[in-house]
Amino acid sequence: MRKLKRCWIRSPEIHVAVFERKVGMLMFTLGEINIICTNLDRTLHFYRDILGFEPTTDDEGFYHMQFGGKSFLLLPTAQQQATAAAYETVAQFSMDLNVDDLEAAYTYLQQQGVTIAKPWQPGDAMFVIRDPDGLPWEVVGPV
Repeated sequence: MRKLKRCWIRSPEIHVAVFERKVGMLMFTLGEINIICTNLDRTLHFYRDILGFEPTTDDEGFYHMQFGGKSFLLLPTAQQQATAAAYETVAQFSMDLNVDDLEAAYTYLQQQGVTIAKPWQPGDAMFVIRDPDGLPWEVVGPV
C-alpha cells in the first residue's frame, strides 16, 4: 500500500490540507474543485457575497473563483438540485470551511438566510450548511 502524503498550510488567511500521492511514475494532487449548480446568479451570490470566495474570471457563463488557496469553478449545467438528505445518512461529498469563531459564523449564516442542515449547539465543534443547490459544507471551529 502506498502512503498518502498530507501536510497542512497554516497562515492567518489560509488553513488548507494539501494532498499528494505518487502511484508508479504519476503524481496525483488535488486540482480545481467544480461546483455544478442550477442557477449561476444565486450560486455566485452565495459563494462570493456570503462566504467571501474571490472571482478570478468570468468565462461565458461560468466563474473561476479562489478560496483558501484552492481554485473553484461554478458551472451552471445541473438540471436539478442535489437531494438534501439528512447529513451523514446517505453517501455524499462535503468540504470544510474553517472559522475562528463558530458561534459568530452560525449567527452570521443564519442572518444571511443560509440553509442549516445540522444546527450548532454551544459546545459543538461544527455545524453543516447547504449551498443553494443543497451541497453540504461543514463549518468547523478552531482546532
